[in-house]
Amino acid sequence: AALLSISTGCDKDDVSPTITMKDMVGSWTATSMILTNNADSEESFAFIENGGEIRFTVLDNGGIRTWINLGTFSDEWDAQGTISGSTLTSVPVEETRGVSVFAFELDGEILELTNVSDKFDFTLMGETEVAATSVGTFERQ
Repeated sequence: AALLSISTGCDKDDVSPTITMKDMVGSWTATSMILTNNADSEESFAFIENGGEIRFTVLDNGGIRTWINLGTFSDEWDAQGTISGSTLTSVPVEETRGVSVFAFELDGEILELTNVSDKFDFTLMGETEVAATSVGTFERQ
C-alpha cells in the first residue's frame, strides 16, 4: 500500500494583504506629480512643484471625486473605482473623459499612482494633449 502525504503551510510574513477600495477610503492630496512625455522622456512637468494641486476623496462605495487646479485651470469630476491586484481602475461618470488605469502602491498613509496611458499638454497653452506617463504620490489627509 502506498502512503500519500500532503502538507501545506502558510507563513504569515510571506502573505501581503489584499488591498480593496475600502483601504483607499478618505481624502488624499498629491505631494508630487511628475508627467513625462511618452514620445520624449526628456520632456517632463512637475505639476505640484509648478503650483498645481490634485486632491481626491474615495467614498465607502468606491466613488471617487477628483479636483485638479493649476493657475487659472480648474476641473473636478466623479468616477467609480475598482481594484484588481495592484491595479486601480477609475471609470468617470462622464464617458467622454475616458477610463484611467493606475498601478498603485499603498504604504500606510502614502499612495503612489502610476498611469502609463495618461495625456497631458506640455505646452500649457491649450494644445492637443500627448501620451504621457504620470507618477503621483498622495498623502492621506
